[in-house]
Amino acid sequence: DPDPKTRRAQLDQLQHHADKAVYSETIKMLKSGAAVPARGRLPLVDLAIPALRSLSAPQYAAFRRNVKVLVEADRSIDLFEWTLQRILLRHLESHFTKAAPPRIAYYALNRLASECEVVLSMLAYVGHKKTDDAARAVEVAAVHLNLPKLTLLPTERCSLGELDNALEKLDLVAPRLKRQVLSSCVACVTADHEVTDREVELLRAVCDALGCPM
Repeated sequence: DPDPKTRRAQLDQLQHHADKAVYSETIKMLKSGAAVPARGRLPLVDLAIPALRSLSAPQYAAFRRNVKVLVEADRSIDLFEWTLQRILLRHLESHFTKAAPPRIAYYALNRLASECEVVLSMLAYVGHKKTDDAARAVEVAAVHLNLPKLTLLPTERCSLGELDNALEKLDLVAPRLKRQVLSSCVACVTADHEVTDREVELLRAVCDALGCPM
């Protein structure tokens, strides 16, 4: 966190609850880590995931707990923190818990129209400053779902908690429908012919939440 007080609390957490080597390496990398441009963050995460799979079960439990505490240190979760948690848990949790993939529960999207609306509205707000442009992006995306009645939700209905709930349900749809959902997300992001780093990060999180490559 850029705020000195919050960062101190984060480092205290690591000092007391992480391996000593992890803490010392984190201190060494703070300056270089802060210099990484936004578009370089997810590639770094991807490079780290294979090594993280070699953790022991107790080490992973400590790592998972520390990530959660660091993310929640300022009592709010921003979009990148949420994305980072989503990606890490999707790629590591199943590896360490050996959990079976979710069973398909939906073979049509019409029963999940509200969930699709949440995901597309979140993407639209992230990528478009003007409400009219965001609404137009949702309209374009809705065509790919054959759900033309979808509209942009008000901002108060577009929280990360709502997004979590929507993605958990959409993860239960048949694979061909997941591809359809992702196509609509791409259409939403590219509706203005411009793709920002934040849109890429959120799109990547949606892909990982649905267990599909980006």
